[in-house]
Amino acid sequence: MSIFVKEQTLIFKTRSAEFDDNGYIYTQRIYIEKASFQNIVNAKNYNEIERLMLDGGLKVHCNCPAFHYWGYKYMAWKMHYGLEKELRRPVIRNPFGKGYVCKHLYLVLETFPFYAKELASKFGKYWEEEIKK
Repeated sequence: MSIFVKEQTLIFKTRSAEFDDNGYIYTQRIYIEKASFQNIVNAKNYNEIERLMLDGGLKVHCNCPAFHYWGYKYMAWKMHYGLEKELRRPVIRNPFGKGYVCKHLYLVLETFPFYAKELASKFGKYWEEEIKK
């Protein structure tokens, strides 16, 4: 898994388990509302940045087919935690709307607290570099 930071968004790249030989890599984006430039700059240390991330109103997206075709993208938008708009309800593959995210996002969100300190550091460094530009 690779992790990148851009503005208020964490970008994760995960390899598909089923198609490992073909090298499919999916991208998960997690937008953290409270990780704005002003909040990061005003934080006294990385522990405060970590708290902003863990408490900070997440919005998610994954580019895998399951997120789109199984209706997780629709449910995310409908329940206000989606990054991209989707108004088509999944009537064939998931008519009862079970679940909330695909397995890739589930993995990222499940491990998110364990990476919080590293991610807080990446957020801090990203904004420091942006200030220098």
